[in-house]
Amino acid sequence: MWSVKLGILYAAINLPLTSLLPSMTSNSQERTVVNSVRMIFGQLGGLVVSIGALPLVAALGKGNQQQGFQWTMVLFASLATAFFFITFANTRERVQTANGSQAVPFKEGVRALKGNLPWWLLLFINVFFWVAFTSKGQSTVFF
Repeated sequence: MWSVKLGILYAAINLPLTSLLPSMTSNSQERTVVNSVRMIFGQLGGLVVSIGALPLVAALGKGNQQQGFQWTMVLFASLATAFFFITFANTRERVQTANGSQAVPFKEGVRALKGNLPWWLLLFINVFFWVAFTSKGQSTVFF
């Protein structure tokens, strides 16, 4: 159950940051580099968590695995929260939109999604992928 909640929190952080990329630079090469660096560090963070979790559980739990997992997750959550706030504080929109462009009203955007079959297919595929990815990640500890 926690993995679902963490997945929702991840989406709440990752989607705005990803959609902000076009506003950070108008150069497509720079957007590619920024996104690549973001993904590389994301994967490195996942690797650090995978490698460091069980040793931290043993060290912080001092023989009590339940307490070790609790303190390890508190540590990881604290670090993640700090990194998210640092990212939030240092991310700026640098590209100004044309004067004639207007924001699309929320209701109009929802109506546009209603008949957008490719968007629904991608949504379904992404939900399926994240359920499978999370299930794999959660069960890997036991093997």
